Amino acid sequence: ELCLYLLTLGRASIDFEAWTALSPLLDEYKFAGYIAEDSLSPLEFIEQEIIPLLPISVIHGNEGLKPILDLFSSSSSLYVKYDIRQSTEFVQSSPVSTITDSSDVVNHFTLQYAYDSKQNRYLSIMRITPDTLITHNYQFSNADSQLSAQRYGVMKDSQETKYVIDDSTASRICFDRVRMKGATLRTVEYQASPRYGYVQIGDILNLNDTNLFEQTRKVQVIRRVWNDNCWLFTLKIDDYMTKDNI
Repeated sequence: ELCLYLLTLGRASIDFEAWTALSPLLDEYKFAGYIAEDSLSPLEFIEQEIIPLLPISVIHGNEGLKPILDLFSSSSSLYVKYDIRQSTEFVQSSPVSTITDSSDVVNHFTLQYAYDSKQNRYLSIMRITPDTLITHNYQFSNADSQLSAQRYGVMKDSQETKYVIDDSTASRICFDRVRMKGATLRTVEYQASPRYGYVQIGDILNLNDTNLFEQTRKVQVIRRVWNDNCWLFTLKIDDYMTKDNI
C-alpha cells in the first residue's frame, strides 16, 4: 500500500490491477519513518529507498507503472501465469547464457535498520550467513546461503535503511537478497508463433522443454520483441540449487 500511495501522489499512470494482485505479498513488508528529502519525487523515493528492499522491480506497462515480482522470490510459484510446453511454435533459439559474474553473488548479507536520528546510528542489525555454527536472534542461516557458499565461496554484502524498524521485515529482506543473488543469472531465448502475444514482460512461466531441462522449470520473461513474423522471448531461468525441480 505504501508504494501505491506514493505513486498516486505523482502524475504517472498506474496499473492498479497489477499492484493489487501483489498486495498480499508486498503487505508483509512493513516500512516506517520520515521522508526528509523534499527534492525527491514520490517515484524517486520509492526507487531509491523502498524498491531495493522488495523482491520486485517497477516497469512501465500498457496500463501504467506496474510491479514485477522477481523470479527468485520465495513466493514466485504462487504467481505463475502460464504453463508452456516446447513445440514447433515455441522453440529454443539460442544457447543458455550466463549474464552476471560470480563476483555479483551474495550469500552473506547484513542489514542495518531501526535508525535513531537522535543518536545518528542504527540500533539493529539482521544477518543471513552460510555459517551454521553462529546463531543469534539477529543472525540466521539457510540452505540457500550454505549451498551458494559451497559453490562460490563466502560472498558478503550489506545495506542500511532508515525506513525499516520491524524485525520480521528485516529478516525477509535478508532472505530475499540471498535468494535473488545467491547464484549467477542464466538466460535463454525462445522463438514463438504470433499466438503467444499474450505473454508479457515480467510473466513467470512453467516451461516444459525436455531438450533443455529434465523437469519443468520456472522461467521469467525479461525481454519481448516482435521479429518479422514471430515473437522473441528472453527468459530468465530459475535453476536455483535448492529448488525441488533441479
